[in-house]
Amino acid sequence: MTRRRLHNIIIIITVIYALCIICGILLRIFDDSKNQIIYETFTDLIPLIFAIPLGYLGFCFQRRNNFMSSLKELWKNMIFALNETLEYTHKHKISNVEYERTLKELSKVIDELRGVYKNVGESQDSKGLYPFEPIKSIRKEIEKLGFGDIDKVKAKEARQIIIGNWKSIRNEFLHEFDRYEPTKPVSKYIRE
Repeated sequence: MTRRRLHNIIIIITVIYALCIICGILLRIFDDSKNQIIYETFTDLIPLIFAIPLGYLGFCFQRRNNFMSSLKELWKNMIFALNETLEYTHKHKISNVEYERTLKELSKVIDELRGVYKNVGESQDSKGLYPFEPIKSIRKEIEKLGFGDIDKVKAKEARQIIIGNWKSIRNEFLHEFDRYEPTKPVSKYIRE
């Protein structure tokens, strides 16, 4: 469950609770029936009224936790695939095995992304758009380079395209993580 969806659900449940509180107050004030039967019925139903949204909220937090675990695993695999890809562009002679391994790592990441995110605009009528197209673009750059003797200029161009695509993915992807600023950051470094 994405951060935005969880946030929206929390707002909806908060509104439900606020409406229940307001309804309880209004019933208490305006219930003119003998022994305040309507208000008593409302108070008898409070555990049920509060339990259902609370149970759903717990379910949502569990889904968010599972989503974050999947996202972290996907992030590790994306970093590994990117490093393989960048290393690939620094070599001048590449074997068929290295070529296939690099493409396999990128394909793995593409399919993992499909497992974590659905396509943008996906419905029963439409397949939608792949959510992180730059990953597919990175794979296409490796396919264009091929294997065997690699031209240095083409490899450098491919590397720049790959880094640009990675930066666009990275910014959007990290936005989903619940990241915090460190309490004691080390912002100075020592030169030797």
